Amino acid sequence: MLATVAWCLVLGAACDSESEPGPCQAAAVAAPLFGASADPFELEAREQNAVVALTHSLENASRGLCTGVLIGPRRVLTARHCAELLPESVSVFVGPSVEAHSFQSSVLSFRSHDALDVAVGELETAIPSELATPLEPISDRETLEVGMLATLAGYGLTEDHGIGVRLFLQEPITEIAPDDVVVDGGGQTGACVGDSGGPLLMRDADGRHRIIGVLSAGSASCVDIDVYQRLESVRAWLEPQGC
Repeated sequence: MLATVAWCLVLGAACDSESEPGPCQAAAVAAPLFGASADPFELEAREQNAVVALTHSLENASRGLCTGVLIGPRRVLTARHCAELLPESVSVFVGPSVEAHSFQSSVLSFRSHDALDVAVGELETAIPSELATPLEPISDRETLEVGMLATLAGYGLTEDHGIGVRLFLQEPITEIAPDDVVVDGGGQTGACVGDSGGPLLMRDADGRHRIIGVLSAGSASCVDIDVYQRLESVRAWLEPQGC
């Protein structure tokens, strides 16, 4: 098990494990210490490839790595604190790992929300449609309920100290607030450093995977609660603006 000291998921700097959850403790999405899988939960290949890594390079992944999700061929959704803390020169890597990526594109710029932990990056090169299918936020038709299973996804740190590999994990939703959704690994699974900004997913009535939110904060142990920024209140803001 990893030490119970929280790490700044983007920069790897130690944070105060006793402090309130915040960007430094967003120990990220599905870096599940236990129960993680490289196989998706009913995600077809192009949906899997919508989950991407944000970093400068594999060599620098331990110092600057976040996860994102494609919402358009040239648009990647992630957490605002990732946009603020990642190196200036950052790329999106599409594939099962940063090392074994099948496509790479530089991020030209980020547009960050003024109040919520959400940002959208504009990519230099569009992701081919035959490689990845951008995902959409949940609609008004989808209802979240405490107890339902949601899928976490990310490239973050694992219990064997690996990093930069895309993994998936299912956990129950335990709290629902106007701006946040909380999932709980019950001391067995969870998100960790490098998963920040990654998506929380659910299937809609038509069988398509949709985005509930992006990872904003998490527990220092990487095997407890993780907090996702909900997207309902930023739907209009997420509409393309020149991206």
